[in-house]
Amino acid sequence: MMAQTWRRVAGSMAALVLVSLLAAPAAQGQSDSSPSRTWGFVTARYSTGTSGFVFGGYGYGPAFAMIGMVNNPHSGYTEFLGGTGARFAVGPHTSHAVALAASRATEAWYAQLYYLPTITIGRTSTEATIQLYVPAESAGDLQFAVNPLSFLVDVGRRVAIGGTYQLSMQEGLDTGHAAGMALRVTVPAGAITLDLLRGLSAFDDEVRLSFRAFY
Repeated sequence: MMAQTWRRVAGSMAALVLVSLLAAPAAQGQSDSSPSRTWGFVTARYSTGTSGFVFGGYGYGPAFAMIGMVNNPHSGYTEFLGGTGARFAVGPHTSHAVALAASRATEAWYAQLYYLPTITIGRTSTEATIQLYVPAESAGDLQFAVNPLSFLVDVGRRVAIGGTYQLSMQEGLDTGHAAGMALRVTVPAGAITLDLLRGLSAFDDEVRLSFRAFY
């Protein structure tokens, strides 16, 4: 039963990415990443219960390279990673980013797949960070996470409020679920987000403070 569940998760993740990639050529002219434009990003998160992280990247046109560090001071887990990816728009309301990375975690090496879709319609936006970790060594465990899925509504020029949801799956552990409130404040070239999560199943309550910037 567990093996079937993981096959469905991996299949769904692959299908999402494949559909996005197939749709990308048709929307190439709608992307905000021109062929000659250089850009970069920085994103960081502090959490009272789970891992914090710092990611940075540099792009040229739609393609980018990234490096990152993940640390959980509560469990001692650490992770260093590097990878490449692409971002693109599909239609006037949807944008996507897909990345492949190699990661050296505390217990093993992993191959990682990241998928970040964003849908913006009027004053509302829906964002998700979907992650799949495939162990390259026997000491590792297959992992899948939606970290997080957020729905936000603009209530002012720089402020948006809404809800957030977290899903965590790992071989040998119970599936974790958490949900709560989110507050995002737009700042020059970026945004600061506060998440208040309530553990629903195999997940502790936590507070998260995130920052991201594009340049």
